[in-house]
Amino acid sequence: MRIQLEDLDVKIEAVKSEEIGTISSASLDIMVKTSASDDRLERLHQLTLRNCPVGKLFEKAGVKTEYRIHR
Repeated sequence: MRIQLEDLDVKIEAVKSEEIGTISSASLDIMVKTSASDDRLERLHQLTLRNCPVGKLFEKAGVKTEYRIHR
């Protein structure tokens, strides 16, 4: 999308379930500094989710994932 990012930091907190022996949920805080509009940033996020191989694996495994974008 050719969005200029000035800074990007992602903090992930994952919860491992002893019951199933692997990650059951993940919470991501995405801190981004850009002059792009909120709409373009949201579209970028949705495209990233659609194309991220790790996200696809989490989705297929039923990992509950929560994303929060901070500017």
